[in-house]
Amino acid sequence: MGFTYYVLYKGVKKGIEKLNVIFMPILWVIMILFVIRAVTLEGAAEGLNHLFTPDFAKILPGFLGGTNPEWYSVWIAAYGQIFFSLSVAFAIMITYSSYMNKKMEVNNSGFIMAFSNSGFEFLAAIGVFAAIGFMAATSGSDVKDVAAAGVGLAFVVFPKIINAFPGMNGFFGALFFLSLIIAGFTSLVSIIEVLIAAVMDKFRMTRKAAVNWVVGICAFVSLIYVTGAGLVVLDIVDHFINSFGIVISGLLEVLMLGWLYKLSRIREENNLVSDYRIGAWWDVMIKFVTPLFLLFMTYKNFELEFSKAYEGYPDHALLTFGWGSLILSVIACVILTYGFSWHKEPHEREVFKA
Repeated sequence: MGFTYYVLYKGVKKGIEKLNVIFMPILWVIMILFVIRAVTLEGAAEGLNHLFTPDFAKILPGFLGGTNPEWYSVWIAAYGQIFFSLSVAFAIMITYSSYMNKKMEVNNSGFIMAFSNSGFEFLAAIGVFAAIGFMAATSGSDVKDVAAAGVGLAFVVFPKIINAFPGMNGFFGALFFLSLIIAGFTSLVSIIEVLIAAVMDKFRMTRKAAVNWVVGICAFVSLIYVTGAGLVVLDIVDHFINSFGIVISGLLEVLMLGWLYKLSRIREENNLVSDYRIGAWWDVMIKFVTPLFLLFMTYKNFELEFSKAYEGYPDHALLTFGWGSLILSVIACVILTYGFSWHKEPHEREVFKA
């Protein structure tokens, strides 16, 4: 949090931009080294076969030949993953776009960002499943029995896998956890910058004052995650924010953008400053496809939530840290939005170099 404070205090050009210019190439190099090592391990091919062999019956409804009664959960998980990965509905894109020069192109940047992000995830998946294949081969287990989801994969399964490497365990263990630190740290900076920018605009604060308040409060609240029950609390909060907070926020955004504003005008304005022109398909995706899918996701998320307790956690924990965190977030947004008036002119913005 101290390093986060320093980067955000330095501002957009001297802090955030310099951080990403240095850390993003390092992250790519680390991942490439890790993937090269993983694919050369015994059993790596079995893990990659598991990754690249599709099973369409798991993602199709019964009337189309599907065999998974909860086929929709796979789509929901995939949609949620790309929302989280691309920071959709976090307001990060809105905040960062406010630091862009008005004449900078938009469409190309969006496509480059989306494809490079998915490309990096694809590269990481190769390394992960190759390593899991190695673990399965050395333990005599099946790949699906070795793989785990979420925090367990990163902090339980992978340390065991790396410890079983035939050589240079410490080096690759350090690379792996360094990559987690870089990815988590850069994400933390982006998320907190959203709050700082909003506070600066809302209360006409200087960056120093906004950073002091926001980082200070975030650091205090996050202390709960280093307690004995911190991992459980983190899991519950993460689940509810991603399954309900982010999805519903995204749904409201596309509904307002698609039905309250003239999409064709927004699209044409973007096309004027971009080499790659977006067609009318974008309007259809924003007005119809994405809202329908998010509505379905929201309905299924509520249905699953009330049918069984998430991960078997006690009801009081889910009510306190799950629903409670969502309700408090909504109340805070209402108070800040309607309890205080916005200044007519936003705080002066820095602009990214490129």
